Amino acid sequence: MSEEKQASQEEFSSRPIDYDEVLVKHVGEFGPFQRRIYVLLGMTWVPTAYMILNVVFIAATPKHHCKLPAPLSDNHTAYFQDLLLPKVQNSKGEYEFDECHMYAIADNFSTVYTMMEFNTTLNESQRELTTCTNGWTYDTSIYTSTIVSQWDLVCDRKVLVTISKSVFMAGLIAGCLMFGSVTDRFGRRPTILALGVVVTVLNIGIGFAESITLYIVLRFLVGASLIGIVNACFVEVIEYCGPNWRVFCGVCLDVFWCIGTFTLVLFAYLVRDYWKLHWILTGSCGLFLLYFCTIPESARWLYVTKREEKGNKLLMKLAKHNNKSLPTDLIVQTKKRHLK
Repeated sequence: MSEEKQASQEEFSSRPIDYDEVLVKHVGEFGPFQRRIYVLLGMTWVPTAYMILNVVFIAATPKHHCKLPAPLSDNHTAYFQDLLLPKVQNSKGEYEFDECHMYAIADNFSTVYTMMEFNTTLNESQRELTTCTNGWTYDTSIYTSTIVSQWDLVCDRKVLVTISKSVFMAGLIAGCLMFGSVTDRFGRRPTILALGVVVTVLNIGIGFAESITLYIVLRFLVGASLIGIVNACFVEVIEYCGPNWRVFCGVCLDVFWCIGTFTLVLFAYLVRDYWKLHWILTGSCGLFLLYFCTIPESARWLYVTKREEKGNKLLMKLAKHNNKSLPTDLIVQTKKRHLK
């Protein structure tokens, strides 16, 4: 036995072994094994960006105005719109149709057709306003459909869009409070796998939602589950990196968020129908489940929960992939004194 190896054994036998010290001196702080885990776990930020930011497109409010009664909307539509829909000035100083009102005389077909025959306009007594009793007509030049046009979330119902966004954020807060202890108790890997399945199933449910109420409830659950995955992935990434790499690795995870943001914009540009866009984003989330099974448990968590044998095997695997040599004596000692 060389003097260097003997001195190393004496050093470790004289005090408890710290997990960070094993990474720095024996396994490597950010070797090939950790880089692979870093990329795999960091890629979860991509669907996270999809799920959080998709409301920008899926819940967008297209231009709209009152829909005229069927006899009037089937023929000479442009003429009847100019006659029966009031115009208001927008923030740019341009005039456009009122989004939430029309003239009540629109329901008096005989009077309207008489006005068209003699090419007359409304007088002051005929300009009484009413709400959009026949629904709305939506501009499809930018979005062919959104949840706003699907469920008529405009005028007195537009607050439901804001509520859906707020409820989702409340789900993120609830998930932070709930799944932190779950991750510590059951492990990082089981939490990521279980919540990954939950998020996928919930998004499938959103795809079949037939009401805004169900959509809001499912979005809350998606938010809570999604943040559980993000936090578990972040913790495992940091636990596998050496102390000199943790700040860098933590900050650079935002690169994956940027990738998700850019690709979301691309998808939204190419797919203007909100259901199709939702299914594409849901499918991309499901793809990540295919490789989640290949991600190992956190070695630090294994030692903290006194699963030293599994932790030793994982460190040996980590050292092998990093072309490092982990002394057998070191492993024996870590079985007796679990890493901190």
